[in-house]
Amino acid sequence: MNRESLTENVKIPGPEKTTGGQAADWSDSEGLLQQILSTTKTAIFWKDAERRFRGANQAFLDYYGFASIHDILGKTDEDMG
Repeated sequence: MNRESLTENVKIPGPEKTTGGQAADWSDSEGLLQQILSTTKTAIFWKDAERRFRGANQAFLDYYGFASIHDILGKTDEDMG
């Protein structure tokens, strides 16, 4: 199987046309992402290239018993024990 056949049915999202023919407004995509992160029950975190925590959602903090995001920001797994 070649690479093209693996991706031929993948649609990359872009501004979609509304019924009036105008491009949809994506200016609040950051707000949408924040809403998804805050409402999902899935624990999500992200780190930088040096493996330091750069963020996490509330589900992650709750699952691991952290009182605040400040308990993990900038720390590596080793820093946290």
